[in-house]
Amino acid sequence: MHTCRRDRGRSDYSPRVNELVHFGRVHGRYAMWSSRRPSVSAMFDLDVICQAIRARRLLAFKYGGFHRIVAPYCHGASQRDREVLRGVQIGGLSRSGGFGFGKLWLVKQMSEIRMTNDPFIADDPQYNPDDKALLRIHCRV
Repeated sequence: MHTCRRDRGRSDYSPRVNELVHFGRVHGRYAMWSSRRPSVSAMFDLDVICQAIRARRLLAFKYGGFHRIVAPYCHGASQRDREVLRGVQIGGLSRSGGFGFGKLWLVKQMSEIRMTNDPFIADDPQYNPDDKALLRIHCRV
């Protein structure tokens, strides 16, 4: 496993974070961080997104200054190698006013990400599980 000089021998991260960092380096999941160790909050955000997708639960987050409620369908790295979420906004506010169709959100610009207790049914007829906008897919419905 490739590590930075400053990372060698550090044990101040939880075993779960170390496991995810190792997984990311080996499998390229966290390529946006290069050889640096991702922040614990960034790892949490990525984990929450995939948990919500697997559990079919709505995500709530702030994006562009607006609170959003989104049915998450797919999470991965875009063609530009940026972490993105594909989902259908069903609540909150939107600058464009667009609801009910799939959009891409940059995870880096999302804040206060949390999984709600509200389930959703993944029935978007426009959803393509092999999303061409994504270079790599981490999780999907």
